[in-house]
Order: sequence, then C-alpha cells, then structure tokens
Amino acid sequence: MRLCESRRRYLGAAEKADIVLYIGDKLGQRVADKVAEVANSEYSSAPTLYHAINSITHAACAFRPAMQSEIERYAGTLLAA
Repeated sequence: MRLCESRRRYLGAAEKADIVLYIGDKLGQRVADKVAEVANSEYSSAPTLYHAINSITHAACAFRPAMQSEIERYAGTLLAA
C-alpha cells in the first residue's frame, strides 16, 4: 500500500488496539503510551492508517536515535501489511 492510499483506510477500535498492543509487546509500554498520547492529542485518535503511522513516527521523536529507528521501522511495516 502506498502512503497516500493509507488516508482512505479507516481503522476500527480493535485494529488501533492491536497496533498499540503490538508496540507495547515489541518496543515497550513507554513507547506504546507515547504513541497513544500523540494519536489522541494530535491526530483525533488516529482514524485512518495514515494518522496511525504519523502518530507512531511523531512519537518516535521522543526517544533516542536507536529506538527511534526501531519505532519508525515498525511504522513502515504497517504499509506493507
């Protein structure tokens, strides 16, 4: 999927929860909390895949470069799914 197409893919509550739970399991609860915080405060609870990806990459900015790269790599996998 291309990034521009992700604007039309709306996410249900279960899909958003799955994304945050996966982040918590693989990258840590602190990262998951930051992603949820950014999604809720800046992206209207991330209604589309595009917003979810932006929430993840924006949240990544709060972490050190190595962790930031891991978080952004995960965001990129959402387009490949």
